[in-house]
Amino acid sequence: MVKTHVKHFTLLALAVLTLTACSSKSSTFDKLVDKAMEQTSSSSKPSKDKKEEAIHKIGDTFTVGDVEYTVQSKELADRVGNEYFGENANGQYVIISVTIKNNGKESITLSDNYFKLIKGETEYEADSSAGIYVKDDAGANLLYSELNPENSATGKVVFDVNPDTASDPSLQLQVQTGYWGTETALISLNQ
Repeated sequence: MVKTHVKHFTLLALAVLTLTACSSKSSTFDKLVDKAMEQTSSSSKPSKDKKEEAIHKIGDTFTVGDVEYTVQSKELADRVGNEYFGENANGQYVIISVTIKNNGKESITLSDNYFKLIKGETEYEADSSAGIYVKDDAGANLLYSELNPENSATGKVVFDVNPDTASDPSLQLQVQTGYWGTETALISLNQ
């Protein structure tokens, strides 16, 4: 009977030691997780040392990646095209004339997907079907054309937005590098 009590006491002591060891490991693990979470949350916060992204104006020339942009003008329209072929806006067309220069070493494919209108947290995509009917004075269209290194092209990008959005003072054009938009710049359109 004494042997049974000794066995039970030994098992109980081992169980307590095991639980204590596990809880201290868990506590250490929890501390490591908490520290990692703090580092992750602090690194995801924007640094005060980083410069805010500059907001350009119509007429400014600036570079994003290997591409140089100059937004020439912004105009509004209710219809694009001519009397025979064209489209009417659901709201109002914002037509942006932009010059693009390829400063890279390879040709790039131009697309209206490189452009978005931004108003606060809201993003507006370009209207490719309306863009077909809009050309610059030289007749150029930016949709899916190739631009070789050291060359530039001027064309227009069309957005169909609510008339209040078209004239909103906070409306900005976002330009980006390529389809994935790893680098961007903003242009104020109504200030």
